[in-house]
Amino acid sequence: MRNTILYLCQDAGAGGREALFSRLLALYIRAEGEDAPAALAGAPLLKEEGGKPYFPEEAQTGLSISHSDGAYAVLFSPGAVGVDIQDKSDPLKTEENVLRIANRVFHPTDCLWLREGDVRTRFFLLWTAYEAAAKYTGKGIFAEEKPIVRPAREEFLPILYLGEEGMPISLERHCCTWMRDGLSFTTIWPQENFVCTCVTDVPLDAVVLSGPLGNRK
Repeated sequence: MRNTILYLCQDAGAGGREALFSRLLALYIRAEGEDAPAALAGAPLLKEEGGKPYFPEEAQTGLSISHSDGAYAVLFSPGAVGVDIQDKSDPLKTEENVLRIANRVFHPTDCLWLREGDVRTRFFLLWTAYEAAAKYTGKGIFAEEKPIVRPAREEFLPILYLGEEGMPISLERHCCTWMRDGLSFTTIWPQENFVCTCVTDVPLDAVVLSGPLGNRK
């Protein structure tokens, strides 16, 4: 049975993004073991017209990539996926500014939910969910028909964090997970300043912390 795994890294390291992606792809193939499609090894990566990455020789493996202020998120799954990561410490994202962005981008129902709690915390959850959903569909975040993405319920659950070697890492960080229109949304906070949301066909199986993030105890 194939897995849906999110890889998070705070530093691309030597070789830059391409080398980082190659390393994370190798980790995913190793994690999949015998279930990994043979075509994934050394598979070229292309982009659709809208910029969505895909493996032309392995259509059954979904892929999404995001980066923000040195943090990288790479999501692999046996199906369509979308991921977005954002730095919450951005000084330009004041409450006034995020409300202006929300009124322009979000569905009115989501705007109402945003104002009912901590505005900046809920904004970044919604923003990453919108970005991830847009990557899942390939339609873009400014599509004319705006989806409702706010959590149907705020349920915070434990999530499995692993190091690169596949061993569990003890982190007291939970995820918020919910379903919308048949899609699984998962928001996690890998570090205090970052928030990351995944949109997948099936629930997320694990989060692998790579590089500096994976060195945390």
